[in-house]
Amino acid sequence: MIFDPQDSSPMLAVIDSGTTMVIIPYKIYDGLMMGIAQKLKPDPDIEFVCTREEGSQQLGSCYFNNIRCEDVVASGKLDPMRFIFGNVVYEIKIDAFLKDVSNQGLLTSPPKPAAKG
Repeated sequence: MIFDPQDSSPMLAVIDSGTTMVIIPYKIYDGLMMGIAQKLKPDPDIEFVCTREEGSQQLGSCYFNNIRCEDVVASGKLDPMRFIFGNVVYEIKIDAFLKDVSNQGLLTSPPKPAAKG
């Protein structure tokens, strides 16, 4: 759990079900990306890269360098994200969270990465 509502003060977050907009505090974003990195670290075939913001060294954007998002989803290595609002747990499946995009930001189905070796 990245944020425990029993032990931490409430944080403002926006998940708009009508769009792809998600606004979460940096602490949650950092925990989410590091959680993904930890889950995938044992697999040498998946390279998950996170950038750092210049000056602050805060986590920037994260991406898969050598594999498509849809292949990571198909691997079954990541659990759904769960958010608690009030006493209700909402779940976002990984295939709704990880999407392949082109350089123009458009959803695509890029070619499979070249085989190693």
